[in-house]
Amino acid sequence: MLNQKGNTRTEISKIISNAAVTMKKLDLFWHHSSCPAKFKILVIDSVLRSKVLYGMGSAQINEPDVKRLETFQLKVVRKYLN
Repeated sequence: MLNQKGNTRTEISKIISNAAVTMKKLDLFWHHSSCPAKFKILVIDSVLRSKVLYGMGSAQINEPDVKRLETFQLKVVRKYLN
């Protein structure tokens, strides 16, 4: 998924936006289910890992990009756990 020119910043932005779209599709589930917070965390973790890590294989990510990924993860967790 990462391009060969090494432009990881734009590729990570695409990956984050794709993961955000997937999480948005789960809004109905989050808002109309009575599942415990522990289960929600497990689902968020598994969905985000699969969407974000797919295609990143051997990418060399620098510190600012790691921070962007961590920020996105925390934003999603805060949103769905209130």
